[in-house]
Amino acid sequence: KYTLTYDANGGTGAPSAEQRRWDSITTLSTTEPTREGYLFKGWATTNSATTATYAPGANFTMPEADTTLYAVWERTIYTLTYDANGGTGAPPAERREGGKNAQLSSQKPTRDRYDFFGWATTSDATSARWGAGAILFTMPKADTTLYAVWGKTKYTLTYDANGGTGAPPAEQRRWDSITTLSTTEPTREGYLFKG
Repeated sequence: KYTLTYDANGGTGAPSAEQRRWDSITTLSTTEPTREGYLFKGWATTNSATTATYAPGANFTMPEADTTLYAVWERTIYTLTYDANGGTGAPPAERREGGKNAQLSSQKPTRDRYDFFGWATTSDATSARWGAGAILFTMPKADTTLYAVWGKTKYTLTYDANGGTGAPPAEQRRWDSITTLSTTEPTREGYLFKG
């Protein structure tokens, strides 16, 4: 007989070691270890395996040597990080289950002279894919960073007829933006509008 050892490989609750006769076909333990944030996939003969060779309760032929089987894990919980991307007050990082929909934080970062548009997966995005508190965000099966998307704050551009009438209505314009002034011209009796 040789010793068959189960190694939880970062988890806990592996089955106890067993004595098995070499070349005998036996059944592996059905006890499954656990690991926070991971799904148990089965057993393999190396601790670095990413796919399982044996399932719990599977038939196993004992080699002519002491043998260790290692738990194979698939990560299920990942870190979602919010990056204020030049601003301040980003929500704290969260742990999310990969592949599942979950609501994003409703907390909004701030940035002087900029408006928060929402979140994107790249730091140079000019349009947001998700708003604060969005519920249609599916967590990837990987650690993920969302970056704040900013637009320059709008200020009010007011046209004053300065003694005349018919000035264009006030407009909201983003600072430092090059835009076109209204083509509406005010009037004043006895005067020519110059600009």
